[in-house]
Amino acid sequence: MNAPPAFESFLLFDGEKKITIEKDTKVPNAAIFTVQKEDHTVGNMIRMQLLKDPQVLFAGYKVPHPLTHEFVLRVQTTPDYSPQEALMNAITDLISELSLLEERFRVRVVLSCDYESLFANELQLLKDPQVLFAGYKVPHPLTHEFVLRVQTTPDYSPQEALMNAITDLISELSLLEERFRVRVVLSCDYESLFANELFVVFAVRERQEGND
Repeated sequence: MNAPPAFESFLLFDGEKKITIEKDTKVPNAAIFTVQKEDHTVGNMIRMQLLKDPQVLFAGYKVPHPLTHEFVLRVQTTPDYSPQEALMNAITDLISELSLLEERFRVRVVLSCDYESLFANELQLLKDPQVLFAGYKVPHPLTHEFVLRVQTTPDYSPQEALMNAITDLISELSLLEERFRVRVVLSCDYESLFANELFVVFAVRERQEGND
């Protein structure tokens, strides 16, 4: 089979970076982020969160190949707002939303025994080998809610599956936020990074012309 080993979906290899950044030369004030060991789950969540930001002009992502565990995110922002800032704010806001969701769901499980009403709240779910089915629908395009249906193995309740999914997702996003913060701190800020690059190019050209 062509499928890679399962551990390749979450383990970073030696020298492999969680996230890399490059300037998008096709449009102004844009950047391309490549995130390793993640897939549509995190990619689509970040894209949707970015699109909520009024200073984000464009946000889109793609998974280059179904057998590679990475996604490529392209972000364009207004001139006074860098793509790095937009991505950092989006991840931070997602963590806050999921933490609030986790807290409210824990309270709901403790206070309520009504199985069906658990799924009327805002829910998120990741892949779990003990989950037999997970699907959701938005009842109406003008209502800000979705309904999630979960089926699990007999020894594993849907509530446990959902709680574990939310907790794992918060952990993944927190790790991504931490790695991204380190990445931004170790590099120059977005504008000066490419200003320095241009300065070096012009300096080399002047030196070459002087030698000629």
